[in-house]
Amino acid sequence: MKSRDLSSFSIRKFLTDDAITITTFVHTLLDNDFRKPYSQAIITAYKKRFSTAYFLEHINRDAIYFGAFDGSTLVGIWLGMLEYGGVVFVDWIGVRQEYRKCGLASLLIRRGEEAIIKAKCHYVYLFTETQENIEFYTKRGFTLVGKHVNAWFGAQNEYILGKSLRATPFDESM
Repeated sequence: MKSRDLSSFSIRKFLTDDAITITTFVHTLLDNDFRKPYSQAIITAYKKRFSTAYFLEHINRDAIYFGAFDGSTLVGIWLGMLEYGGVVFVDWIGVRQEYRKCGLASLLIRRGEEAIIKAKCHYVYLFTETQENIEFYTKRGFTLVGKHVNAWFGAQNEYILGKSLRATPFDESM
């Protein structure tokens, strides 16, 4: 997949009708990519948390949710939630395994950052479980800012990465 032309992907904002598709996508990521850090019981708990109702709730409020499509097939997601004071938490960035290593995740990050600035936010942060992912994000301008030790379910460390997108925040009074 490395030689894939990024212009062949369409990227669009998710709508309410996409909630089931998002849920299926995230559950597939959990099944395929989270087996190493998590037990089946924890994956099941995450699947309950990241339900269709969860994604519907966020689609219908201030969120930066969009997907990358190859034709009609969802192949990548960016799910960010606007928080208070110009900050966005990225709940999910994910790419189907067969579409990795072609720049799609980097494209999703760039598009997410553009949407964050457009939403008049200045800072983005996310969590990751692996050293490999820390390297990926730091190459894209994120900084490792901390670590939750044995956090969720007491099972895994979560590394916190953040990135300032503007030298100064937007004026919140606007």
